[in-house]
Formats: sequence, structure tokens, C-alpha cells
Amino acid sequence: WWLEIAKHVSSATTSASSLASAAMELCVREATADDAHFLDYGFAQLSSRSRYYRFFSSMPRLPETLRNHLNDVDGLRHAAVIAFDCTSLAENESTEIGQHPVGVARWIADSAGNHHLSVAVIDDYQGSGVGSALLDSLIELAASRGIVKLRADVLNDNLAMRALLRRRGAITVAGDDPSIVVFELPIPPSRIPPSPSPSPGT
Repeated sequence: WWLEIAKHVSSATTSASSLASAAMELCVREATADDAHFLDYGFAQLSSRSRYYRFFSSMPRLPETLRNHLNDVDGLRHAAVIAFDCTSLAENESTEIGQHPVGVARWIADSAGNHHLSVAVIDDYQGSGVGSALLDSLIELAASRGIVKLRADVLNDNLAMRALLRRRGAITVAGDDPSIVVFELPIPPSRIPPSPSPSPGT
């Protein structure tokens, strides 16, 4: 169920929010159609600027059509991974993981077969390594599903996302909009055979 359990993340900068400790444990799992409520929670924790970077619009509310679209995961055409701060799990075994997600990464395929990736981390956890952990987990999932390349459209001034993609080996490709940088991220082959997408109802 969990792609990675107790993943150690160290803050890379001193500018990280005090709510994201210098060392925390992340639990990352693949999203399912039962996670719609996490969309609402996560969106509410994003600042106007973070929403603009993610959706290219600082929308005050998540439109129902977009919410439904983001929740329509099938594991292949559209897949996502969610990160939770599970630092307290070791201290309290009865703690229920999954109540408060701190970020999500996903890909959505278009009609031409391009798999478009995105990463969003709630403001209180930005700068603490959550985005890197999410992207690594998404890359691992993509490799297991036989996907060979992900694509990302990133606003020019979203320097953090641009740097993250470059650290993972993404390259820039030509685009039509000068305000957007287009990246292609090659996916290294998985050591395990491609896994089928989840069947409906499982």
C-alpha cells in the first residue's frame, strides 16, 4: 500500500516553515478515487501564490469540474502519489496515518500520449524536501507502469520547480508560450516488470 514508509527527509534550507521540522518522516502512497477529501484539505493549505504556480491561476476555490478531474485516477492514464507527515507514528503507534496530507504529485496523459506531471506541496512544508520525495516516488511509479517520459509545463518564475526537475535530469524543450518552460523528464527503466493499472473497484 505505502510506496515508501518512514522516508527520512532533511530540510535543505533554513527558510522552511517551523511546522516542517529539520528531520521528518514521510509516508507516500498512491492515490485512489477515495481520496477526494484530501484534495479539499490540500487546496485550502495552498497560498494564492502556490495555487498560481500549480494551476496557473490563483483561484480562490477549487472548481467542481477540476476537483472531479483530479480525483479521476486510474493508475495509468492518470496516477498520483500523496505524502503524509508520519513523524509521530514512531512515538504513538495508534496514530492514524493519512489525516493530513502535505503534498501530491501526479501525471495526467493527454490525447497524444504525453504524460504531464505536476507537484504541489502545502505552504507549511515547502522547502523541506517533500517535493523531492514526491517526485522520486512518482518517477518510481511511472517506471513500474512502463512510462518512459514525463512532461511538465512550469511557469518561468517558479524557480524551485525548475531546479527540482533539473536535479532529476529533466531537459527543456521548445514551447509556444514564453512565460512557460517545458520540461521532459526521462524515466529510467524499472527493475521490476511493469505493473497493470488498478482495476475498478479494487
